[in-house]
Amino acid sequence: MSHKSLSFVGFTGSLATLMLGPVAQFGTLIVLSRTLSITQMGAYFTLTALLPMLGAVAGLGGHEAALRGIARSPHETREWMGSALALSVLTLPAVVGLYVGLMQLFPDHGALGPLMSLAVIELTAQRGLAIAESVALARGEVHRADLVRTGGAMSRLAALALTWALLQGADAWICALAGAGGALCFASLAMAWCFARHGTPLLCWPRDIRGSLYFTVNATLRACQNSADRFVLALLLPPAALALYSVATRALQVTFIPLQIVSRRYIPRYFEYGHHAPEKLPRLARHVLQWMTLVALLEIALLWALVPLSDEIFGPDYAPIITFLRAASPVVLLTGLFYVGSDMLNGVDRQRARITMNIILAFAQAGAMVAVVQCLGPDTLWAGLIAVAGLGAGLAWGLVAWPRFALAVRA
Repeated sequence: MSHKSLSFVGFTGSLATLMLGPVAQFGTLIVLSRTLSITQMGAYFTLTALLPMLGAVAGLGGHEAALRGIARSPHETREWMGSALALSVLTLPAVVGLYVGLMQLFPDHGALGPLMSLAVIELTAQRGLAIAESVALARGEVHRADLVRTGGAMSRLAALALTWALLQGADAWICALAGAGGALCFASLAMAWCFARHGTPLLCWPRDIRGSLYFTVNATLRACQNSADRFVLALLLPPAALALYSVATRALQVTFIPLQIVSRRYIPRYFEYGHHAPEKLPRLARHVLQWMTLVALLEIALLWALVPLSDEIFGPDYAPIITFLRAASPVVLLTGLFYVGSDMLNGVDRQRARITMNIILAFAQAGAMVAVVQCLGPDTLWAGLIAVAGLGAGLAWGLVAWPRFALAVRA
């Protein structure tokens, strides 16, 4: 399989599809900011901060193991789907219990029933979407995978917009449950679509548990980098300050979507080359790096152009995020560099190296936020984001240049 180029038509096709995802995420933030007071917004982010991290634990990386397994052996698609589903079913109860337990750290954590309901609905939706997307990616159906990811965000927005229209005075709990319910509805459709296209899964004992565990640790640590800061800051900041930080970082993460398009289109090829022709990986990475750099620079320019509209979009209470987003814009380029280095490590199954890197980054993310709040104040949290993103890019490319990795690539 040639990696000649990420064609302009293919990239723009994926971009057109996946840009609906960022639009939906922005729409979700807008609806939430219009529905909830800034204090309730902080409560919403407190309720949902743990769910992306625990969603990576639920399923024990079965969907990522399935992506690799199906990419290498497409005729075993049904077996890998069954393995991923089995791992999800086996792990979900424990992860729900973990969420309920961790939420007891907050004084206003809510009753046990709503906490369990939110965790079950949200985590089930995340697992269904992850499996459907991974199967589509592994089979080379990139546009279908894009539709799955976009549909999850759009369905969440639709549910929240409906809540806004029908329920005046909805609080953080109602919004969290409504968004999770919308995502679950679409996840059910995505799984049914996947089964109709590739056949009913063959439920079996989970396959490649060791590989799945490696993927789980990496995915959890990546999720920690995106969400652990909000969880830690929820313990340190008042709800209004947490809401400002959360809205700003969510808006910043939306700019990562085009970078993820570039990365995701090549994930099966990284696995293929890493298994059959590792000597081709450096040339592939150089090609992807060119796209990453170009897209990141365009994203930064677009961010600077559009960010003055933030206070008009979200409301006057959110005006401080304008300065935050401009100051944090280098994070976009550093994240693109990190993706390429991390994908190269993934291609030759250097999972231990990735785990080590992600452990460092997860602790650095939480530690940087605490240090900045204590030493500089919450208004300069953007400095912590830049420091951690720079550390991530440096670690990823440092590991790529490590002699043991170079030997594996030349083998």
